[in-house]
Amino acid sequence: MLDYHLGSGTTCAVAHKMGRQYIGIEQMDYIEDIAVKRMQKVIGTTVKKDGELLESLDFDSGGISKSVDWQGGGEFIYFELDKYNQKYIDKLNAIKQGHGTAKTIEQLYDEITKHAFLNYDVESEKLLASKKDFEN
Repeated sequence: MLDYHLGSGTTCAVAHKMGRQYIGIEQMDYIEDIAVKRMQKVIGTTVKKDGELLESLDFDSGGISKSVDWQGGGEFIYFELDKYNQKYIDKLNAIKQGHGTAKTIEQLYDEITKHAFLNYDVESEKLLASKKDFEN
């Protein structure tokens, strides 16, 4: 199951309880505050209640839990993706703030032309030819 608007994680929580494979995608920065915490509750945590000898699993029992006899468990993985070329933007911003020399700019220029992810319609030959425009 693919949920490309993860939001609060309801669809992934249901898929998890049903034993289905799922992928949730979220672009906003609140994934750790909402969806990740929700999935952690679905999976559950081991707790030892007062007066009991054994630990038990405390898990989310709402939604479809009764109909699928959900008992907690499982695991999930989440990733955060960086923007393309973010490190180059950060380096350029540092140079703009006075943390660089002409040599630093030239080194960064060389690094970008050799290693950065450039849009398919960037004509790298013209980009390299324009290098002398940036020299003193």
